[in-house]
Amino acid sequence: MTVSKTNLIKMFVTASFMFGGLIAVGQTQTFAKSNKITSNVSMAKVNSDDRNVTLTGKHQIYTKAQSLKGAKPVTTKRQLQKLAKSVRSKDTFYAYRMATTNNQRVYYKIVSFEGKYRGWIYGGKIKNYFNGGIRHTDTTTDVSLSEDVKNTTYHLKSTGTSGDVNTWKAIPWTQYKAGLKTKDSTPYANDKLKVTAAKQMTRQYFQTYYYVEDADHPEFNGWINKNAVEGPEKVITNTVNVPGPKETVTQTVTVPGPTKTVTVPAENKLTINYLTYRFDPSGKYTKATTGNDADWTEETSTVSSGIQKDYQRQFAKAIDQIKDKKELTSADLDSLGNGQVFIRLDDEWGEYQVSIRVNYDK
Repeated sequence: MTVSKTNLIKMFVTASFMFGGLIAVGQTQTFAKSNKITSNVSMAKVNSDDRNVTLTGKHQIYTKAQSLKGAKPVTTKRQLQKLAKSVRSKDTFYAYRMATTNNQRVYYKIVSFEGKYRGWIYGGKIKNYFNGGIRHTDTTTDVSLSEDVKNTTYHLKSTGTSGDVNTWKAIPWTQYKAGLKTKDSTPYANDKLKVTAAKQMTRQYFQTYYYVEDADHPEFNGWINKNAVEGPEKVITNTVNVPGPKETVTQTVTVPGPTKTVTVPAENKLTINYLTYRFDPSGKYTKATTGNDADWTEETSTVSSGIQKDYQRQFAKAIDQIKDKKELTSADLDSLGNGQVFIRLDDEWGEYQVSIRVNYDK
């Protein structure tokens, strides 16, 4: 059979294409066969703090080492980027197995603190050194204890079965599966607690936890939110003049410290107590003057002054209506804000929630 020049060219091109395809397939099969796991070990001997990691977003999480046949992504690209940018404590990951391949690639099996994502991710070419798709992260930072905190004997503000009023083996959401030390703090309601260490969370709520020791019941020793404990109370009383019976308003702020009794004349006095807390939308409030900062006295004075002005402005009408009354009723006290809450925003010191308590001593 005679083959034209044109057909000969077509046949050559087709044959070349098929031959090239066979070469490509052969190389792929060879690559798949050449990538094998040479070791797969537990990381249990590595300190737990050293195995906390966050995602870089550069490499996907897979059901098995990415270079192995059949590896499938666990997260979408969008989920991966969201996790990499997240500041949620629950989106921190924990590395618990390490595998290496014959081409010197290292993979780590990781799981999110929340337990939602789990799989293998590329981690560089050096064992026990996180690179590639993950990087090491510190979930807490040490907080220095002042002498006042070290020397103060604390006790629980309230007790119960909530995690907020019990001690933990590790600060919640700073370790994978951080567990409670106690499940009901009721038996320890009157125990004396000493603070021996403090740490602050580096993600999300940035809350501070104390490590407390209980000499009477060592089983209660553990980490607890600093807002769950308090020391002896000191009462600071500021008196200013505003319209009202005998024209006296007394503001009381409670802070940790040695007990101090302050006597204030109470006969025929209108008394208004402002209980001031730093505003926190989570519902866990911190007293405005609680803390170890050297400027707490200045903060107390500044915030108190602002709250008094806010109060007079918000309840001016009610104050004006009762200023000439010789006797006050419960309705009058309610009109002055008894039992109410208002928000105080201070440009320098922040936002506060203020609870009002009003009484009239005949």
